[in-house]
Amino acid sequence: MSEKTDLLTEAIKTISQRGDSYGEVAADFSRIAKLWSSLYNADRDYEPHEVAMHMICVKLSRLVESPGLRDNWLDIAGYAACGWEAIVQLEKERMGGRSNEDGGQRD
Repeated sequence: MSEKTDLLTEAIKTISQRGDSYGEVAADFSRIAKLWSSLYNADRDYEPHEVAMHMICVKLSRLVESPGLRDNWLDIAGYAACGWEAIVQLEKERMGGRSNEDGGQRD
């Protein structure tokens, strides 16, 4: 396998392990989003996919200091997958249970 395949395979494993510890991604990210909205006294509620976006930013910041630290690359891959899952879930809710998982662009 290639390095990128190894990283993505490990990210899939990590996501599963985190799910065992913290519950489903949608529920976990929703809790985090509500906490952030409350903590920062936001004028709007954070969305679960924004949790993934913010966490990717944290990991990018850490990569500036330590670009060779594989764990940050692994976490970015995992957060990207979880963010996409959160978007798909949000669309299902907005569309009354139907989803558009074709990978097309979203507005």
